[in-house]
Amino acid sequence: WVLPVIAVGLWALLSLIVGTIYPAVVQQFRVNPNEYQKERTYIARNINATRGAWNLGSVNEQQFNYSDNLTQAQINDNRQTIDNARLWDPPEILRNFQSFQTLSTFYKFNDASVDRYQVNGKTTQVLVSPRQLNTPDLPSQSWVSRHLVYTHGYGVVVSPINKATEPGGQPDYLLSDIPPRGDVNLDQRYAGIYFGQNLGGFSLVDARQPEFDYRSKDQSDHFTRYAGKGGVAMTSWLRRAAFALRFGDLNTLISGSVSGNTKILYLRDIQTRVQKAAPFLRWDQSAYPVILNNRVLWVLDGYTATNRYPYSQSFAGDGGLSGSFNYVRNAVKATVDAYDGTVTLYAFDTKDPLLRAYRKAFPSLFTDANRMPQGLRDHLRYPQDLFNMQTSVYAQYHVVDTRAFYNKSALWAVSPDPGSGVVSQVGTVDTGTGATVSTSKPQAASSTGKRIDPLYMLIRLPDQQTENFLLLRPFVPVSRDNALTNLVSFMVANSDPQHYGELKSFTMPIGASIAGPEQVSNLFVTNPLISQAFTLLGQQGSTVIQGSMQLIPVNNSLMYIRPVYVQGAQGSQIPSFRFVVVYHAGISVIDTTLDGALAQLFQGKPPPTIAELSSQPTTTPTSTPPTSAPPSASSTTTTTAGPPAANASLAQLLQQASDAYNAAQAALTRGDLAGYQTDVNRMAELLRRAQAASGGSGTTPSSAPGTPSSSTAPST
Repeated sequence: WVLPVIAVGLWALLSLIVGTIYPAVVQQFRVNPNEYQKERTYIARNINATRGAWNLGSVNEQQFNYSDNLTQAQINDNRQTIDNARLWDPPEILRNFQSFQTLSTFYKFNDASVDRYQVNGKTTQVLVSPRQLNTPDLPSQSWVSRHLVYTHGYGVVVSPINKATEPGGQPDYLLSDIPPRGDVNLDQRYAGIYFGQNLGGFSLVDARQPEFDYRSKDQSDHFTRYAGKGGVAMTSWLRRAAFALRFGDLNTLISGSVSGNTKILYLRDIQTRVQKAAPFLRWDQSAYPVILNNRVLWVLDGYTATNRYPYSQSFAGDGGLSGSFNYVRNAVKATVDAYDGTVTLYAFDTKDPLLRAYRKAFPSLFTDANRMPQGLRDHLRYPQDLFNMQTSVYAQYHVVDTRAFYNKSALWAVSPDPGSGVVSQVGTVDTGTGATVSTSKPQAASSTGKRIDPLYMLIRLPDQQTENFLLLRPFVPVSRDNALTNLVSFMVANSDPQHYGELKSFTMPIGASIAGPEQVSNLFVTNPLISQAFTLLGQQGSTVIQGSMQLIPVNNSLMYIRPVYVQGAQGSQIPSFRFVVVYHAGISVIDTTLDGALAQLFQGKPPPTIAELSSQPTTTPTSTPPTSAPPSASSTTTTTAGPPAANASLAQLLQQASDAYNAAQAALTRGDLAGYQTDVNRMAELLRRAQAASGGSGTTPSSAPGTPSSSTAPST
């Protein structure tokens, strides 16, 4: 035993010396005193490898020659970019779809996906959502209902992202209802959604029991028989017994409704389906539907990923790329036919060495990308999960100079999330773990909190002649606790067929202070008119919901646009588009339409009255126009200011405005919200007349254009 013990002891001692002590001595006495000179070669190697592994070596880096003198003529020249600003966020429009377009309890909408379609000869951003089967809410939970009668969803809803009905504030539709009708063509024969998202279990189709298809407006039921090539034929008792055993369901074997022509459809969830086909790939969690040749195809992004690319830096992702990687490629585009379940895997990145290895191992599994239909290419999207990781890497690895990289003098961070959703929740920042670490060592500055999500946009960039479908994400400087949130750059990824996958970075001029998304969000809520509108609607029992913040480049200038929704206190409580807030060059405005907000910024249009902004919306399935509720007979509204005379003097108008203000405060104290709103509206009208009588321009000198001062919009 002596020699083995000595050998193990020597091995442990050498491991300690060679693996720990010696490197620590070298680091302390040779590297730290002259760290950059010693590590310069390895820093350069890491930069080159990381940029190559994350496909960032070909980013087109440009200077954004920022200017804040945007004109109405430039707005008109970029009309398609402006017209495609999103007024609907997927979560808010999805709730409208769920209320107005499910049409039956056994249908549901899982998601609304951003895409673009040709509408009246123009490329238009839309939100697309298939009407899928909602098995838990079937009118009957019998075995026949769950597996033979209700086998599929039906149809697709398509809505432009930039339109809302007036004055109801509900989505407009390009394809809707059952059977489907509208400007987007969908063949009624293939409108059945047999394969979709989060769809488990199995269905037996083409059985003796016909399948329910849809209920028409005349209240008659329509039935169908499955005519697709998907599924496994139940041609023998042995197969029926095998599936009965697999699903633990004896009825599959003994039911008299199952015939030799019956097929069983299973693996109906599209994520599960592609994962079974190619389990060695990672799959994006955001599948999106495409209507192509009058049929519905689901499109999914497949990734090859590894953590073993030499010298590359690892980063952690989420969604379909959850985990830590130092190499990722969007190597595969998969389609799943929503009617028959056919899976096609297109080898999209032919240069990816991992995909080339998989193609050698499974030569019949993949289809060449050049065989993809052009109509499908027109709807491909650059994947959001991949772009999230690339922008996180680029925030650090946009620096290629080794000394600047070592000094960390040009570090960026993805912009903090300015918040969206219910207004009372806006401004809270998720700091990740929420824990702090106590240490006596000096700590490097680092930004924390949730980062803004990239948005799909149809915009024209400064170096382009036409609009492109892009993903965009902004950057701010790295600073402790997000102290600096001014914009330093934004990055885009192109999804159009002729430029698919092109990455561009636009850097703001050095030394320029340009507001970032979080700064603009704070300016929005501190605008007196915006704040007052939010407050009044909240006091009426409504819930104010802010949409996503959009950074839109227009020529060499920038504009921020954010939609705002209101959810009523009564009825079905679904969000209605109410108004839009817009920021440009230090000025924030609010209006009920985007054109109205732009007219305030560039044409001198006066802002809307607080009555127009804070009138209580009425949300009904028939999109009843919103109205301001008059004071009820039981209310005790007391307005001390009488009707102003036509020739009232400036002093009289100001006195009556003061009386109206006092009456409004009294109404608010006793809880008379209708009376409060009436008096506030009256005060605003009196002040407007007083300004006109004094020769004013409609705003006080201390107020930004389009923004009422605190004297004309008292705080509530």
